[in-house]
Amino acid sequence: MGGNIVSRFAFMPPNPPGYDRSDPDIFFLESGGTEIGVLQANRGHCVPAGTPAEDGFVVLFSHGNAEDIGINKERTEEMSAALDCTVVAYDYAGYGPFVGTVRPTEARAYENVTTALEYIRETLGVPHERVVVIGRSLGTGATCEIAMRNSDLAGVILISPLRSAIRTQELRWSPSMIDIFVNESKMAKIESPVRIIHGDQDEVVPFSHGVRLNELAKLPFPMVIVEGGHHNDLEWMMGETFYGVMSEFIHALPALNESRAAALPTSDSSSSSEAVSRFSSSSI
Repeated sequence: MGGNIVSRFAFMPPNPPGYDRSDPDIFFLESGGTEIGVLQANRGHCVPAGTPAEDGFVVLFSHGNAEDIGINKERTEEMSAALDCTVVAYDYAGYGPFVGTVRPTEARAYENVTTALEYIRETLGVPHERVVVIGRSLGTGATCEIAMRNSDLAGVILISPLRSAIRTQELRWSPSMIDIFVNESKMAKIESPVRIIHGDQDEVVPFSHGVRLNELAKLPFPMVIVEGGHHNDLEWMMGETFYGVMSEFIHALPALNESRAAALPTSDSSSSSEAVSRFSSSSI
């Protein structure tokens, strides 16, 4: 019951939605007894369902709250172009044309990200070892869950991640029985390398959340601290560097995962010996 109350505040699908069933770039998949919208972009362009993925890594992107894949279409294309790869983005149940007909919940979000991963594996034929999962804000909940369940994923990128939904309110106590997206309980169980990007002036998800998750990660890649960065301006502040730090991480993954498979230390595989990488607008 309590979790349902938290979900009502955590999920705020755009209404009106950013797309409808007539959108030629978005296709629909069955997920947990309902349908969700899915978008695939190959190197900067939306493509029909089932279009073969580009060589190399494939990104599975989980978006933040108060947005959907229609609103994020340009971002998805931009990400696929900047990272020179295929990006698959999906909506949570109750988003897009399903606003008001299905109630989004934490459990459904986990079903939805699983559906998207299954599409990548079964329809596109891409193994987990070539999949990088990226989550932003609320989407880091689904990203951490799928990464915890699948230890063979190539890598994890968390943008403005939350320790848990309730902890974003900076309460002195956290009623765990009604909390959702408790990422801090999952980080130590994620076997894949992790890179975190967070603005140190984030007013929605406190910067301390990203710091704590980075401390808990088993295989952290230098955390990117965006000095002066808020919750929704990191792309604008960082410019090309926003995707540059993701690309840097993705290019390091073969060496990081080779070391992981051999059970060897990975610290020397990082591009930096520092635990964090700081970015400020003066870095441009």
